[in-house]
Amino acid sequence: MKAITIHPESIEQLKTVKAVLKALKVPFEPQSVSLPDHVTKSIHKGLDQHNRGESISLKAFKPFGCRHILVPLVKAIRLFTWLIFFWKS
Repeated sequence: MKAITIHPESIEQLKTVKAVLKALKVPFEPQSVSLPDHVTKSIHKGLDQHNRGESISLKAFKPFGCRHILVPLVKAIRLFTWLIFFWKS
């Protein structure tokens, strides 16, 4: 039998996938995602800076014409934030 790997993009998706697999009685093995230490430190540093108010809104970036860079960056930040939350729980 072949195996599949699922990459949920949110906690809700993860919970839904787990519920469906349990309902169908499909065995699965949850695996935690481990990030390299330097990535984890950078994420914590960024979150600390944000909590201290050392950040600006995306609207402030808009006049600089950086949208093509910021959209993927924001998606990556959301993903890393989700990974940290999932990793800690």
